[in-house]
Amino acid sequence: MGWVWEQIDGGLPLALQLAEAGYDVWLGNNRGTEYSQEHETLTVDQAEFWDWSWAEMGLYDCVANITKMKETSGADKVFFIGYSQGSVQMFYGLAHREEEFFASSVHKFLAMAPCAVAEARGTPESYYTDNLFQYPSIGVYSLGGSNWEVNAAKVCAEFS
Repeated sequence: MGWVWEQIDGGLPLALQLAEAGYDVWLGNNRGTEYSQEHETLTVDQAEFWDWSWAEMGLYDCVANITKMKETSGADKVFFIGYSQGSVQMFYGLAHREEEFFASSVHKFLAMAPCAVAEARGTPESYYTDNLFQYPSIGVYSLGGSNWEVNAAKVCAEFS
């Protein structure tokens, strides 16, 4: 499983509903979140720590998560529920990883709220190069997370 915390019909979050129904539920954690900011040699303040993409998460992290779930549970195949970024990662993995791994490891994939980037006015390139991709130049590598207050102040000071 993974990345599902939305409440359905005002009840328990889906992950807890599935657990109460007797399913073995695994909640994945992506790189860079507050629970995943440790590295053997790098810190979150170093640009190299953030040198990865959704593509790598789809190619490697989804595969590692599914492999770990199967090894630990003894299951031949798993159901994978992706929410937002988890859906996008899995879409990338399905599109670019060898078909056999997913065919032999996943019963079904449910994509909930896959995220996308809407085009801003002007060209999509200018939106990124003039805005979002400028953050690393001022030392901001993550929006949100444990350094958010400091990072927000940097962004506001630089781009106000």
